Amino acid sequence: MHGNLSGSGNCGADNPCDQKCEEIGLGFRCSCYPGYKLTADLRTCE
Repeated sequence: MHGNLSGSGNCGADNPCDQKCEEIGLGFRCSCYPGYKLTADLRTCE
């Protein structure tokens, strides 16, 4: 539901996400810990 898909990203050492990062196919999806929500950039949590 929440996330950012990108063909160029991996979670790895250069995690593009503020909190949690899940690799999906050739890209990734960002998500947040309980009590936080993903902001409009789909990478940052508040």
